Amino acid sequence: MRPKFALLWRRDGSPGIHWYIRRVGSDGFYGEINVSYHPPTPSRAGRAMSVDHRFTAADGERAAAILAEFAEVAPIEPGACFALLGRYTESLGQSEVVFKYEPGAEAHCPRARRFLELHAIIESYLAEEYAQIAEQPYVPNNLNKCNEGGYV
Repeated sequence: MRPKFALLWRRDGSPGIHWYIRRVGSDGFYGEINVSYHPPTPSRAGRAMSVDHRFTAADGERAAAILAEFAEVAPIEPGACFALLGRYTESLGQSEVVFKYEPGAEAHCPRARRFLELHAIIESYLAEEYAQIAEQPYVPNNLNKCNEGGYV
């Protein structure tokens, strides 16, 4: 059975857009993204959405080549990190960590560079979702009414 992969981005709790890509393969990916702000405020809570995209043939080939490099890597201990790549065959609950990424590791680690290539492929499909989930200005009730009587 071919392994499946999951990719978690910003799992350290840092502010920004977090990814929980439940499955990434040569055909595409699906999962969730959410946004985290510091300091958190109620007006910014709950910004999350599902993502599901099919890769182009060229991106699918690139993703397949990268994932093939991680298919046979020995699992490593889970632990704190900025991002990680997990591998599973039957269920996500039985996944094992095959790579942990920390910013800057690409300077000295070829696997980190390959991981970032995979990240870039996925991110290139998320422009619409990023725009939708991006911070919208908070407008308190009854303030900033527009001329038509609606709210801005």
